[in-house]
Amino acid sequence: MLAGVFIACLGWAVWKLVLPYFKKVTHLYSANALEQTSHEMEGSLLNLIDLKQSRRNVNPEIISSLEKRAALTLSQTDTEQAVDRRPLMRLSYVLLFVVAVLCFYALFSPKEIWPSISAAISFSPQREFATQTQINSVTPGNTEVLSGSQLEVIVDLRGEVPDTVTLFYTSSDEGRVDEPLKLRAMDETRKRYQGMIVGINGRGIRQELTYHVQAGDAISEEYRVKVIQPPSATVHSIRYEYPQYMDLAAVEQPGGAIDAWEGTKITVDATTNMPITSFEVLFSG
Repeated sequence: MLAGVFIACLGWAVWKLVLPYFKKVTHLYSANALEQTSHEMEGSLLNLIDLKQSRRNVNPEIISSLEKRAALTLSQTDTEQAVDRRPLMRLSYVLLFVVAVLCFYALFSPKEIWPSISAAISFSPQREFATQTQINSVTPGNTEVLSGSQLEVIVDLRGEVPDTVTLFYTSSDEGRVDEPLKLRAMDETRKRYQGMIVGINGRGIRQELTYHVQAGDAISEEYRVKVIQPPSATVHSIRYEYPQYMDLAAVEQPGGAIDAWEGTKITVDATTNMPITSFEVLFSG
């Protein structure tokens, strides 16, 4: 409703204040406005302008008489009264009242003034309403993590300091729905908070999830965390081809444990969970 009122007021202001600047003021209109300020003219100025613009053959004495009468009357008339400034004065009073109300709201309201105004005049269903606490930023927001890793979330606040700041996350399989995670303050100002999403039983994030932050009366937008599965390999068997001097036949053993003589040629049979271009075999002592 407020949005409709705002648009109506804006349209009225454009019609009354903006559009008149693009209109041309004719001589007849000006003459008529000046004659309204003095009854002594009795149409002399209006007739004079009309006769001059009509380009008709008129006795010069008549034109001269009208000019003298109009000049004499105008010299005794306050032409400033020809412009009616009452609508402008009323509009000035209205603007002064609006400015006073906005200043009073800005001084004594715990909420910021611009979000309140934008929410009142916005048609969007996603508009943000003014809150005493403002969530300035949520880091990292939308992001991607490796499967099994943990995610650190940092929240910066403005405005009133809330008693608690809580992160709520929901896993893609809905095994966890709006699981609360209380964030801790990182400094004495209590404007920055930190928390760690460690996954189920602290085993890391294994599936995609969404999360949002609630701080006092402020709620952040919902962020999405995508999980990247790192490449892995499953070793099925190891084939040993011994040096010729050992005169031993090639042997293939299941599993991934390697135990061979120096100089033995080893072939690893393994499959990966995704296409790869190269790999490395790491040995541990």
